[in-house]
Amino acid sequence: MPIIDSASAASATAVCKSFPGGIVALHNVDFDIPFGQVTAIIGSNGSGKTTLLRIFCGLQHQDSGQVRVLDHVPSNRNKTFRSHIGYASQAPALDHEMTGHETLAFFAALYGIKKGARQERLTRLATDFGLNDHLGRPVRKYSGGLRKRLHLAVGLIHDPSFIVVDEPTAGLDPSGCDFFWSVMRSRAEQGRAVLVVSHDMAHVERYSNRVAFFEKGSLLLCDTPSNIVSSHGSLILQVTLNAPLEDEAIHQKISTMRGVNQIHVVARQITISLEKNGEAQENVLEKLKQSGFETVVIERKSPDILSAYFNLTGRDFSVKSGGSRTKSKQKPA
Repeated sequence: MPIIDSASAASATAVCKSFPGGIVALHNVDFDIPFGQVTAIIGSNGSGKTTLLRIFCGLQHQDSGQVRVLDHVPSNRNKTFRSHIGYASQAPALDHEMTGHETLAFFAALYGIKKGARQERLTRLATDFGLNDHLGRPVRKYSGGLRKRLHLAVGLIHDPSFIVVDEPTAGLDPSGCDFFWSVMRSRAEQGRAVLVVSHDMAHVERYSNRVAFFEKGSLLLCDTPSNIVSSHGSLILQVTLNAPLEDEAIHQKISTMRGVNQIHVVARQITISLEKNGEAQENVLEKLKQSGFETVVIERKSPDILSAYFNLTGRDFSVKSGGSRTKSKQKPA
């Protein structure tokens, strides 16, 4: 279908959404999704990401504010609106007894693709998604990665102008992740608008044109990956010591040193988020040496989208595990 003559495929203005029990999913969100770009949303569980996607797709309605998608008020009951949207949810909703070919043919008919065009569309999608050798098999015999490929192919079978995908790469191996993101980037380069919710930080940074950070229902920031990393990223120093860092006093001293954002300790391994200068790194290493510790392994990681996210949200930059300790400096109010 032709791309609509507008700069943005979707926009949200002052959008709010709450659920029973006083749960605020979205609070005064202003957000737009341009054509020709991959826009990624990053946020913790409960930050409002999936709620916003469902509102854009007409599956839920906001309490207040305005939403426009492809010059429509989103409504899943509007057949014309649905024909423009491609939505792939987190879990593939496929009939496991149908074959891959039957699945694609069924959804092609459901979206009203004319019989004369169906086979050409199915053949092209099967080739693009690496499904040719599997079309005759029932979906229950597909691997998890193949099911996700088929699920995404179903979402794109009607060639939508606005593609919305929620957590597409969870459980996929690296090649599967690369495949998905290359497909999304290709569709954007063809002029489509692509909106992806993902925790796959490395691929988000590599393939997205814009990244939005959501936290507790609010949009914190939306910018290009390079601008975000440049403005908010931090160096990560990972040090393996000759003995566990069990002295709370030393841990406290390092966490309060100039240039240290956060420190995370698990037995002999400490991970430190640093401001982007070399002085802080050397001061930390010197402090450990003065405290009687020898560094067995030292790894330095350049600023990236992950460190920027944790710096902006104030969340712990490392996943806590049993017996671990994480300290971060309080940001001024």
